[in-house]
Amino acid sequence: MKITSILMALVVSFPFMAVAQGYPMQIAEIPSNSGFSSDYDASNSTWTLTCERNDGAAYIPFFRMNAITEAVPSQYTALCFEYRSTNDINNIDMIMYKVFLGSATRTYTFDNTMSATDEWKTFRVDVSALRTATSTRFLNKAGQYQDIRFAGLPVGGAIQVRNIRYDENEFPFKEMNLNPAGENLIEAEDFNIAADKKGGHSVRNNQLPELNTFYT
Repeated sequence: MKITSILMALVVSFPFMAVAQGYPMQIAEIPSNSGFSSDYDASNSTWTLTCERNDGAAYIPFFRMNAITEAVPSQYTALCFEYRSTNDINNIDMIMYKVFLGSATRTYTFDNTMSATDEWKTFRVDVSALRTATSTRFLNKAGQYQDIRFAGLPVGGAIQVRNIRYDENEFPFKEMNLNPAGENLIEAEDFNIAADKKGGHSVRNNQLPELNTFYT
């Protein structure tokens, strides 16, 4: 099949690709001991968080998400949010409250990191093990809430955060405009890579089987 035909077929097929909306979450509070100063832009639902203190103990930059009002659907096994950051952040974890009984807590350290970027990127971390562990019963009961801590963000560093959600464990399809008469660049991150970092996931477009492929 000629490359122009393939590109035209992709353009036609993209509108049929569903994008998961996930289970939306909000930043409910920036506690006084968070180490963050904050600014919220309601016009685009974006938080700007600047690290004022980070001693690795009493003050670690973090925000608190809203408590869930119901059990989160089981297919949502990834925590996601869009971000921009002034610094690489390689130490991020989550404190889970009201996970089992009373105000019991658990700490879960993320394998994923945040890269310094001026463009919006998606932070996505696999929480499927937490969802199935009976010791945490994560997101299975109303009233649970979580803190997201950015211990690796230095004083003076800042992040912007928007569109926090629990979502499916694959990147949704990214809408692209392809030029059938010219050259088109598709980056690896434009595919629906799994949050657990395992390769070999197949594309989810089944309308055109001849175009289905595997990738790592």
